[in-house]
Amino acid sequence: MKYLKDNARVFTGPVFGWDRVDAENLRPNWLEQDKIDYMRHRLYVQNWSGNKIAKHMNDMGIKGKMGGTWSSSSVLRTCRYHFHENRNMFTAPQWWGKEPYHDSVPW
Repeated sequence: MKYLKDNARVFTGPVFGWDRVDAENLRPNWLEQDKIDYMRHRLYVQNWSGNKIAKHMNDMGIKGKMGGTWSSSSVLRTCRYHFHENRNMFTAPQWWGKEPYHDSVPW
């Protein structure tokens, strides 16, 4: 499992922030990665609670990977999941880094 995670290989079902390239490989979904950085910024920089972030995301109409709503636990789990750091193995799109919350919190 560690090898799969360390090499951005498929190790489970759908993961917010990632898309399957094929049966074995994952790649960052940069639009979802943008939402992850937004939540991490609210949590770690602005000291919002998981509950406040979840409510805010739901009010903005931002859905989870499978189209569901956000809860405090899903926000906190997503923000704390170090697997997302693997996105640094990939080239970010040109628009990445234009928002003040992009990469504002180191992994």
